[in-house]
Amino acid sequence: MNSKPLRHLLLHLLLPGVLAALVACAQPTTTAPPAPPAVAPPAAQGSSVPAAAAAAPSKMEEITFALNFLPVGDTAGWFAALDKGYYAENGLAVTIVGGQGGADTLKRIAAGRAEFGVSDMGTLVIQRLNEDVKVKAIAMYYVRSPMGIFFRKDSGIQAPRDLEGKNIACSAGAVPLQMFPAFANKAGVDPSKVNWQLTEPATLIPAFAARRADAVCQFVTSVPQIRAQVPEELGSFVYADYLDFYANALMTREETIAQNPDLVRRFTTATVRGLDYALKNPEEAVQILLKHAPENQPEVASEMWLLAKEFIVSPDTQQHGVGYMLPAKVAATYENVTAAYGLDAGRGKPEDLYTNDFLK
Repeated sequence: MNSKPLRHLLLHLLLPGVLAALVACAQPTTTAPPAPPAVAPPAAQGSSVPAAAAAAPSKMEEITFALNFLPVGDTAGWFAALDKGYYAENGLAVTIVGGQGGADTLKRIAAGRAEFGVSDMGTLVIQRLNEDVKVKAIAMYYVRSPMGIFFRKDSGIQAPRDLEGKNIACSAGAVPLQMFPAFANKAGVDPSKVNWQLTEPATLIPAFAARRADAVCQFVTSVPQIRAQVPEELGSFVYADYLDFYANALMTREETIAQNPDLVRRFTTATVRGLDYALKNPEEAVQILLKHAPENQPEVASEMWLLAKEFIVSPDTQQHGVGYMLPAKVAATYENVTAAYGLDAGRGKPEDLYTNDFLK
């Protein structure tokens, strides 16, 4: 891979001590329920942080915050905002619910089944142009894409084009699947020759571990989970090594922005504050996650959050703050996705995808 920081992190995960700890201690998330369950009910906020809750407004607005996937290690920042009382301080009773993939979460936001959620910028481009989805990004999460294809090195896969004719396990709404054509376009892969084995999110890694698939689509942050079940040496093609584009972001409907900008500002302020706290206090953030999602294994969750930080923080976030979106990079994301999917870029504009107004 071309990214030295990413290569350093992946090599870190391959060290014997870390591998032994992961294999011994980690287990995958068990099942993905038909409807993603509420992970932290609104009532839990007051009990977590009595002091903050005592200072919160007496009337709380109930808000659903939909994740793009299951509540695993790379979601620690969201739960920090919940547990530290930042939502409560802003008059918000937030319920965090799991997701079935960024594409599904984006549709839930658009349909009003969640006021806010986490989805991918590339998927947003596709759905805005194809389905006229009126959703915008209000804060960036992953400034570099952690999406990738992971495989055993003994599989014979050496270059991206070797994925042709192979079976890749992925879930139907997964962002790595949605963005694969953009990666393939840059990596010299014919996407029509790749066989996709669609399954539920919770069964992706087990399918790969059982060799029912040659590869699995996941985020780099899921490497600890893969390592816990797959002892063989892994190879990977990480999209960020081929494309410079934004990935996951906080999103909401344009209607919500227009009709209730104060709500959007309060939610964004509290969420980014929680994310910033989690970045500065990683050990505590993981403990908070484990309190709200105890099905996670501590060692795996810690490794996932360590990896996530490398995709959240960049020189740009250090200059402008966590969440800020650079107009030029949004434009590059728009151009990459429209070119890969053959979409009419003239039907929209990059500036329609986002706003930084609520980060001020």
